[in-house]
Amino acid sequence: MKKGPSEASRLAAPLVAGLDWVHGRLHWWLGLLLVAYLASGVRIVGPDEVALVLRFGALTGVTPAEQVHGPGLLIALPKPMDEVVRVPVARVFELEMRELHWERGQGGYRSPSRPSIDPESEGYLLTGDNNLLHAAVVARYQISDPVAWSLYQPDHERLLRNAVVSALVRSAGEMPVDSILAEGRKLLLDTTQMRAQERLDAVGSGIELVVIELTDLSPPTQVREEFSAVQSAFIQSETQLKAAHEYRERTLPAARAERDAMVRRSQGEANALLAKSRGGAAAFEGLVAEAKGNRDVVMERLYRERIESTLDDAAKVRFIPPPAGREYTDFRVTLSGPR
Repeated sequence: MKKGPSEASRLAAPLVAGLDWVHGRLHWWLGLLLVAYLASGVRIVGPDEVALVLRFGALTGVTPAEQVHGPGLLIALPKPMDEVVRVPVARVFELEMRELHWERGQGGYRSPSRPSIDPESEGYLLTGDNNLLHAAVVARYQISDPVAWSLYQPDHERLLRNAVVSALVRSAGEMPVDSILAEGRKLLLDTTQMRAQERLDAVGSGIELVVIELTDLSPPTQVREEFSAVQSAFIQSETQLKAAHEYRERTLPAARAERDAMVRRSQGEANALLAKSRGGAAAFEGLVAEAKGNRDVVMERLYRERIESTLDDAAKVRFIPPPAGREYTDFRVTLSGPR
């Protein structure tokens, strides 16, 4: 005998009554849960961050200003409709690279004592003059494009390593080893950073290099002593050259000043001698003209002037009388010497 509808209603009545009891007493909890679910889409973006909103996996917004949300309160739909991606754009990241060093990887690799390096286990740089160097660098970078960083580049570290290492290998291959180990080190780093940044920009990485620093740059251990000796000699020669330049800078002004003073003194003496010579020549010409008119008077005057000049220059003058019974037929003077 089949049960009728009334029997089914009688059996379901306790279940319906239970549901009515739950609904009558727990409906406000359901509303509270719904509010909490809707509020789960509210985010606080930190002062050093920006945020991107992905709605059903697609980036919201059309322009960069609409796509990138700055620090502050961000209201989005709850999951799984919206996903908020935070990007720390103000943070400076650091990545160490030892691919070109004799010590590689975690735990490191130390080259054993052997006459040559092992290119399969040791990294190295080849310089423009065919010398080998080991290099370890640290790249510090920031996120310049949060959209490209978050959505289009899945392996940022690998991309950055490849860009910096390839740029460093290329730049070192254009320079001699002496320049790299001395004054050309900054040029090497600047060129490496420029080329690595160009490659990162070309692929739309969203990475901006802040600085590339060398933590180690050295020749292979097998020839390190020889390189040190060459470097010491180079530094010594540079020091001596600098000292010579400094000495030249100190002595040249004094030598120029002394030269100018000597030239001025010589010119003054030459002018004085020339004036004296011209005066003597003019006096002699005047005397010649006077002698032509009265030769005897001029000769007597010259004779007397010469005698007076000689007597004035003498230290002592004595007049010696003639011997007894005799007379001087001429004038005699004995001079004892100059004053």
